[in-house]
Amino acid sequence: MTIYRRYLLYVPVLFCATGLLFVKSFVYARIFSVEGFGLLNQALLFAGTFAIFASGGLHLLGHKLLPQFHALGDKRSVADLLGSAIAAFGISTLVAGIAISVAIFFRWVPSATTGYATLVFAVAQCLFMLRLIDIKSELRFVEHALLSLTRAIALLALGVLVAALTHDVAATLAVEGLVTLLLAAPMLRGARGLSIIARTASIRTDQRWLESNLPAAMRLLWLNGTVTLLYAIDRWVGVAMLSKRQYGIFALGLLVILVFETLQVIVSVAAYPLMGRMIARGAHVRAFNLATLATIIAMIATASLYLPFVYLLDYVVRDYLPSYADAVTVVRIAVIAGAFRLADFYASYSILCNHEQRLAQLFGLLVILVAATVMAIHFIGGVVFDPDRLVLVTLGTSVAGFLLNLTVAVWARQRQRLVTSA
Repeated sequence: MTIYRRYLLYVPVLFCATGLLFVKSFVYARIFSVEGFGLLNQALLFAGTFAIFASGGLHLLGHKLLPQFHALGDKRSVADLLGSAIAAFGISTLVAGIAISVAIFFRWVPSATTGYATLVFAVAQCLFMLRLIDIKSELRFVEHALLSLTRAIALLALGVLVAALTHDVAATLAVEGLVTLLLAAPMLRGARGLSIIARTASIRTDQRWLESNLPAAMRLLWLNGTVTLLYAIDRWVGVAMLSKRQYGIFALGLLVILVFETLQVIVSVAAYPLMGRMIARGAHVRAFNLATLATIIAMIATASLYLPFVYLLDYVVRDYLPSYADAVTVVRIAVIAGAFRLADFYASYSILCNHEQRLAQLFGLLVILVAATVMAIHFIGGVVFDPDRLVLVTLGTSVAGFLLNLTVAVWARQRQRLVTSA
């Protein structure tokens, strides 16, 4: 089966998985109170942030190197990278567990069970993410899609069941985490799994591997961390400035953003390794054209579907979730912000051209600029943020991030042309 046929098969399956997760979130919004739904999404924010930083960038290095290792049949390097990432996750989990215990002792967190359940969910997310990276790096797109669909079905069934029976955020997070851990576990089975476990256990004694690979991983983490901070500024501002009910309203609107981001990941499952192989063969212009084509298609599709999509969401909110009627404006603006995130394939091109350090520097400056602007508006301008005003920050960061990635990608393409012509 060719790559393109596999691509066409996995897209509808992953799209279905995304749709089920979207439905699950709306069902949670129906089951929990607005305040409880806000607490759930705050926990997911903390878990998602942990998943990005916990491996020290080694899982991000996997996106870049695992396709090459699998293409070369280098099983040892695959085990080295996966085992090292798991070891880093383990160390971070220990530190996070201690931090949660200290926060509970000083009563800085509202619930001990919610804190530890969030950690369980975060760890499960890390391991499942690592398994997906490994699978897609072998171009096993259909298996990647089926695994994602299996998880979505299991979470929709068991997560909703527990939420409906308990109306407890911690119990819901815990069951989602356990389901995800079970689906991540096969990565550590068999002879290959033993090799990964052996690497996990020996990472402390193998300084050469860390010295060779950790700097590259940290550069990727610097980039991904600044991007994460940029796109999460609105959420962290919400945690600090919104009431529990307002955060619940804001969180419902931002579910739309998560859908677009997930769709971007779906397309990137094939686009990223395909661009990587093009660049490895010296076809930089072809890779840039692929990124541009994917961007144009995403923009056209979103623009054409905007009105029916917004109408559907308005109907769902007003008729199915009347407690969230105030989220309508947030949803409408969030769709536009999500379109820019879905259409952004230029960051992948720039990273594959080894310009992640430049991206990280520029995104770091953008994070500082946006944070300073928000603080100035609030503390100097006296503006009180509510969900409708805060979603404008979401839109602004999405547009700014897209334009920055486009600028660096164009610069990288021009630089490569000069090198090739010389």
